[in-house]
Amino acid sequence: MLEALATLTSPTPFTLPERLAQTDAYTQIKEAIGSGPFKFVKDEWQLGHRVVYVKNPDYLPRKEPPSGASGGKLVKVDRVEWLYIPEAVTAAQALGAGEIDYWENVPSD
Repeated sequence: MLEALATLTSPTPFTLPERLAQTDAYTQIKEAIGSGPFKFVKDEWQLGHRVVYVKNPDYLPRKEPPSGASGGKLVKVDRVEWLYIPEAVTAAQALGAGEIDYWENVPSD
């Protein structure tokens, strides 16, 4: 648990409402809930390909300055599309061509 809380990448700790946390471990949770700076757009979700988030107009950032993963966070974009590109060469080509803006886990080779 300490490792999950201390990292900015996987494993990511998630907090679930008790009714969802009590779901059988072999049953898929089909409800996405959020209270942060972005809202999940379920209608644009493509399993294994794309996840879309839009700015949450109800989000109120904390008042202190940002510091790493803590502090107040200001949302400066209206939309985020998270694409799954499993092939490293394809991801590198997409980044080079300007088709994507960021590659989170670049392979060391």
